[in-house]
Amino acid sequence: MTFFPMADFQAPINGRFSAPNDMQFGAEALALLRDEFNIPTKWQQVIGDVGEMQFDRPSLTALLDGWFGSGNQQVRTAIEHATAIVYYRHQTAVPVVDTLVCDDASQFKLLTAKLAACWIHDGRNYEKLSPVVPRHAALLNTFRQRYRDYYESLRQYRASPSTERAASLGFEFDELFASRTGYAALDARIAKTAAKKNELLTVLSEPSVPLHNNASELQARVSARRRDVSLHSRSLPGVRAMDIFTTLVQTSKKLGTSAYAYLRDCLRKRFELTSLAETIRSAVEDAKLQAASR
Repeated sequence: MTFFPMADFQAPINGRFSAPNDMQFGAEALALLRDEFNIPTKWQQVIGDVGEMQFDRPSLTALLDGWFGSGNQQVRTAIEHATAIVYYRHQTAVPVVDTLVCDDASQFKLLTAKLAACWIHDGRNYEKLSPVVPRHAALLNTFRQRYRDYYESLRQYRASPSTERAASLGFEFDELFASRTGYAALDARIAKTAAKKNELLTVLSEPSVPLHNNASELQARVSARRRDVSLHSRSLPGVRAMDIFTTLVQTSKKLGTSAYAYLRDCLRKRFELTSLAETIRSAVEDAKLQAASR
């Protein structure tokens, strides 16, 4: 089982794959376009006639330009997304993600076999409630404490999972989120959380899946803050340079390595420090061993 928090996940649509063929036409793409994107029957027939073929990005752009010109942007985008998703599902250059931890972002549902919901994101919705009546404020505070207590129980379960405790936590979820307080806004919010039971309780069947993706969200903000300062790069090489160096700095920070020392070692071609790639591989193997020993 492979999982990624949302902000660590690079979707195939953004063009980061280095493989020459990154768009896959065929029966699977056609099924997505028909069942999920609901494109017109006319274009379903056209795409079906293409058959099982791969296109690189420039070739696909040329094909779609011939079909649509500058119009029909919605269908064009659907084709780009569906063919990229199908390619991603079958490529071997990067791990295919089985479970993705995210907020309520529905655009990720086609990329992974399962979506797990972020508890911190869900909890923030309760913080947004602004009761005016003192009784409502007291009800909200009481429920939020019960919410935090349940979340702490999930954290403890994740550290030491068991079948019996998983079943118990499932029942506790039903009891907690079946609550009705009489504060309409709070009750509506509780019902929305209850509707996401399967996504929020992924950890009960897959204890290795995180309860939240908050750390990844914070990492994603690094790029946003950089953009606030420098706006956008003027060229594609500039975009790549910013992405590369931001990734190097943030990866070094996560691994406890000095980015300055690492870059200095590379630029001076001494290669005395372990490469980041090798450090990541070692960390992954250690995580696998820890998971297997549970």
